[in-house]
Amino acid sequence: MITAEISVVPIGTHSTSVSKFIAEAEKILKNFPDVKNKLTAMGTELECKDANELFDRHDKEASMEEKVESVLQKV
Repeated sequence: MITAEISVVPIGTHSTSVSKFIAEAEKILKNFPDVKNKLTAMGTELECKDANELFDRHDKEASMEEKVESVLQKV
């Protein structure tokens, strides 16, 4: 079983409230019946048998090192 946790951090919203963003994310998660999710006070826990269902970048593969290098090139 693959597990992950996501949380929302408000940036540039002029408010510390994130409930409307979390509500939208919860609505989107309903489109993925194979992904079990549990809303908590500090995030959303996800569980699935297939890692491809959890990760949102499908257009290309990148290693951890490649991701870090991409950021460092922009610094």
